Amino acid sequence: MAVTSTTHFSYSDEKREKLDLERATILLAPLINTSTESPWTSISLSGKSIGHDAASVVASALNHAITTSQPHFTHLSLADIIAGRPEDEALRVLETISESIQEHKFVSLDLSDNALGRKGVSACAKLLANQNDLEHLYFCNNGLAADAGKLITKLVLDSASAETGTKLTTIHFFNNLLESQGAKELAPLIQASPQLTNFRFSSLRVSRDGCLAIAKALQSCTKIKSLDLSDNTMGVDGANELAKAIAKMQDLEVLNLRDTGLGDDGVKVICKVGLRNKAKKLKVIDLSGNEIGPKGAKYVAEALGEDSRRLLTKVLLEENELKSAGCIRIVQALRDDIHTELKELDLATNEIGARGAQALGEAIVKLPAITKVNLNGNEIPASAVESLRELWDDKLGNMSENDDEAEEEEEEEEEEEEEE
Repeated sequence: MAVTSTTHFSYSDEKREKLDLERATILLAPLINTSTESPWTSISLSGKSIGHDAASVVASALNHAITTSQPHFTHLSLADIIAGRPEDEALRVLETISESIQEHKFVSLDLSDNALGRKGVSACAKLLANQNDLEHLYFCNNGLAADAGKLITKLVLDSASAETGTKLTTIHFFNNLLESQGAKELAPLIQASPQLTNFRFSSLRVSRDGCLAIAKALQSCTKIKSLDLSDNTMGVDGANELAKAIAKMQDLEVLNLRDTGLGDDGVKVICKVGLRNKAKKLKVIDLSGNEIGPKGAKYVAEALGEDSRRLLTKVLLEENELKSAGCIRIVQALRDDIHTELKELDLATNEIGARGAQALGEAIVKLPAITKVNLNGNEIPASAVESLRELWDDKLGNMSENDDEAEEEEEEEEEEEEEE
């Protein structure tokens, strides 16, 4: 009989609750009653905590639904399914579900928002093994440390081709406890995933040597379109290797290096080696929180001002130390004949004063697509703020944290900077 529809299953309500056997049977009735005429393409069980007594029902329903939905089924989310459960019960739940569907292969697997650690990853071992068709893998907010990273690498690589590596195009690790050793353990997995287009490796407490290992591994990943390494400590050595990797990513569209400790020297190599005359499809760049001063702003401006930057939509540079001198360098690089798609510019908390504001006023008004400029947390006089509001209409965001009494001191600092 012909297939009449292919659909996505998720719970009919968003209420968070702990499932017992009876409640699970009711909620999972659509899976239990899956037919070949109406197969599922994806299933998400996220948001409800599964107890041990309900696990057998969930496992059986999943296995039936996935089996009956072949070959259409591709995406499975088991994110946030053991919240509030004691460790021993949570591990039994994960093992029961993993064993029931271990024979199935998936294109996408999401295990985020479960307190896994290495024990949890081990409980999912049968699910993770032999997933040689896997393209998208998510481990976000799982409490993963280095030992868990090592096990994930082993399980995934054991089923990958020795010649061509994994088929992974998306890998997301966010908000875990990996630290540098965990990054080193996962580096072989990254290096063996040359098809990667979306890589998120952020808020993982990784320091310089761990970032260095990841940066080197990324040199094998030339197809990346979105790269997020934010909230780790890169340092100059890591920046040197990362710049080499970025230089090879000709399809790169989103680059997020927020809060990576680059400083002027790190930003210099990222911009000169990684971005100059390269990454011509770049749409979003975030270099916020990197202690970039007027010196570093020069290299950012050079990278932004190239004729190839016609696709840029967002430039995010908040919480740096640009001052007016650096601000002027940035805005002088923005041109109405090149940056026709630029919608957002964030220069908040950069010690920018009156001269920077004046330069911004003259430049921003010429950009045809700009809709949002964030200057909050700077040192712009009240009169200059008012002038910007009149000039830009509603483009200027909230200025509640601007220090409009710091004009004279700020201007003196800028003059000293320029003299150097």
